[in-house]
Amino acid sequence: MQPRIKNIKTRRKAVKAFKGICLRESIPDGYFAEAENLSARGYPAICQRKVRGVFENCAGVGAMYSHGEMVWTMGSSLYYGSEYIGSVMPGGKQFASLGAYVVIYPDKKILNTQTLELTPIENSVTVSGVYASISNADGSEAPSSNYVKIASSGIGRGFSVGDAVEISGFSDEMLNGSFLLQTVSDDFIVIIAVIDEGASEEGEITVKRSAPDLDFLTSSMNRVWGVSNQTHEIRACKLGDAKNWNVFQGISTDSYAASVPSAGVFTGCAELQGRAVFFKEEEIIKLFGDKPSNFELVSSRMPGVEAGAENSIAYMESMLFYKGQLGVYRYDGSIPVIISDALGWGHYRGGSAGAVDGRYYISMTDQYTGKYVLFVYDVNTGAWYTENGLAMRCFTRAGKELYMICADGNAYSVNGGGPWYDPEKLSFMSPYLVEAYVKWHAVTGLIALTAPDRQYVSRIHIRFSLKSMGRLTVALKYAGEDEFINCAYFDTPSSEKTFSIPVQARRADSVFLKIEGRGECTITGIDQTYETGSDGLWDL
Repeated sequence: MQPRIKNIKTRRKAVKAFKGICLRESIPDGYFAEAENLSARGYPAICQRKVRGVFENCAGVGAMYSHGEMVWTMGSSLYYGSEYIGSVMPGGKQFASLGAYVVIYPDKKILNTQTLELTPIENSVTVSGVYASISNADGSEAPSSNYVKIASSGIGRGFSVGDAVEISGFSDEMLNGSFLLQTVSDDFIVIIAVIDEGASEEGEITVKRSAPDLDFLTSSMNRVWGVSNQTHEIRACKLGDAKNWNVFQGISTDSYAASVPSAGVFTGCAELQGRAVFFKEEEIIKLFGDKPSNFELVSSRMPGVEAGAENSIAYMESMLFYKGQLGVYRYDGSIPVIISDALGWGHYRGGSAGAVDGRYYISMTDQYTGKYVLFVYDVNTGAWYTENGLAMRCFTRAGKELYMICADGNAYSVNGGGPWYDPEKLSFMSPYLVEAYVKWHAVTGLIALTAPDRQYVSRIHIRFSLKSMGRLTVALKYAGEDEFINCAYFDTPSSEKTFSIPVQARRADSVFLKIEGRGECTITGIDQTYETGSDGLWDL
């Protein structure tokens, strides 16, 4: 009987769905140890992120907020779209919408987006030579009533009917205190009070409308809501009126104030499903009710927003996303769910974020290296990827575009959209540019070269397609070695094709695969061919 050579059995292990990055020690199949400037928008394949729009010399842009057009600051100048509005304090802002109005803190100003008027929320007038007299509600003379007309040149400027004001300086204490203005003109105001007779006051009289100092703002149910860490309060303005925060008449349109007894500072607030939600690091406070008489604050001990990460709150797909102490969470109003397991535990700090097209962008700091990383979470696939390691100061969504203001002085649009301003009107702004192409790369986790039953990897196969101007380089690095070895380079446009890499026999039990390039390239699969060895080649 003649000896015969035993056939070598082969099998193929395929990865047809790519699930993003995994920064843990053990990396499952379908995940990458690194993946920069790639995207899950081609899932189950991977492709590059879209080219960005680039706006240079935007270091002076301090804050942005979309309300019809973009409300934004350049240094101490406030703009609405391309229109200069007025002067504000430089630096970051808190914004909230109320109909056609945008409330701006800490400046305590209101922008009317229809008339483009910028007016202060607070107002204070001090006059001397004041005459107080008994009057009717309209200010006309009356022999007796519960109305008092206070007259002096300019005393009513900047005030409106219904304003809650604090009056001080009168010798008659009945005229000092908190009042609602019943009638207002430039030279007189009418309040409800009781005096015996008219009297002149030669000293200074001050009439003031004030607003609380608030750390964070949101809007809900036709009110602006805010939180104050100084007074540990949750506050709301009068219904439909962001200039009045101290109207307490016991009616449905009143302002609202409530102290929160729990420890810890407020870390942010937002609107979710028509309700205001307030965050601490380990507490979420939800508002119920529809008027001050039945407003109820319900507190729950659960992961909230990390201190310093208030700008990580973003709304998408009927949920809030934010950075907590242990990672990134999604919150649908019930229980927060951590979605950043793939990024490791507590590895990153702080963060600013925005969302568009089912993707959540968050820029965080690596606590070990101090470097910034821009992560992107795809809500439909649950995949995480990284983009250029840039420190983003703020994000603002406008329609189907998301704008990012970067610490390097540039601004970017993630989908390549154009400027939020008219360059012809604002010549000091830089021309709009678009990236020529995207540079990208990905590195797999360790690919074991051996398996049970004397199986070993003999080939690695990559299925891909290239478009015009695309580039693709494939490289391997064996465990224990320092450098990647280039195995192939492609720059010819092609429909889907497969490239096979023979795996050399080395004293290594695993290998890393690196794919990198520029331009448009789609990876649809990475497979491994296993061959089965034997104790001997001869079968007698």
